[in-house]
Amino acid sequence: MVTLAFDSSTLIEVMRGRDAKVQSAFMMLDVSRTPVVASVLVLHELLSGAASSGNPTGERGKIERVLSEVDIIPLIEEDVEAT
Repeated sequence: MVTLAFDSSTLIEVMRGRDAKVQSAFMMLDVSRTPVVASVLVLHELLSGAASSGNPTGERGKIERVLSEVDIIPLIEEDVEAT
């Protein structure tokens, strides 16, 4: 089974909604068939960016919406060594 792991740049692009192809591909994901994950480090990056934005509450809402179907997983040493 394939698992899709998103980085912060991809999720930010989804939240911005500027690229129709990215939006469409993200919305077409069937999370019941393809697990979708992001590391806790990605979550930290997104929340840090939201906190320093001009609209922290609005940005945090976008993060919650985009991550609603994404499992947040820990980043462990074996993950780092495997890259």
